[in-house]
Amino acid sequence: MNITRENVDELNATLKVQVAKEDYVEKVDKQLKELQRKMSMPGFRPGHVPPGMVKKMYGKSVVLEEVNKAAYDSIQNYLKENNIDILGSPLPNAEKTKPIDLENAGDYEFYYDLGIKPKVNIDFSKIEVPHYKITIDENVIGKQIERYCKTYSERTNPETSGNDDVLSGEFAELNGDGNIKENGIKN
Repeated sequence: MNITRENVDELNATLKVQVAKEDYVEKVDKQLKELQRKMSMPGFRPGHVPPGMVKKMYGKSVVLEEVNKAAYDSIQNYLKENNIDILGSPLPNAEKTKPIDLENAGDYEFYYDLGIKPKVNIDFSKIEVPHYKITIDENVIGKQIERYCKTYSERTNPETSGNDDVLSGEFAELNGDGNIKENGIKN
């Protein structure tokens, strides 16, 4: 696996990731064998589907998955080893990256765009920030406690209501007979 970095400017860079066939071919074979071992198909005993059939059915997707894993892992290792702080994740560059030929496994090249974290030095000793001391009077605390009591209190259905009770109900439009009107207003 080979990675080269091209700086576009101070805050942007492009990584060129070259994934060689040797980097992923063993993992692809291992994955296909694992699929073959688990696979069940009409006409074959479970786990005894021919390898060529498994490769024909799943080969391209397994190759693509393993190539992507190899590229992603190498980028993460490169960033960690070179102590590069980036914003977000590396973005694939579709313009520079050529389409992958899954029919003929070979070496692949991928390009990724990086947003590099800028170096920021702030001297906080020169910045004045006002300090506010907030005091809460007992009246505000009492009103907030009352609101909590009303909001989270136990709900009951008494026959009469008191001054501090919160009422809820359902309203429905009635017809001339005093019955609920079909397709009438309800709230």
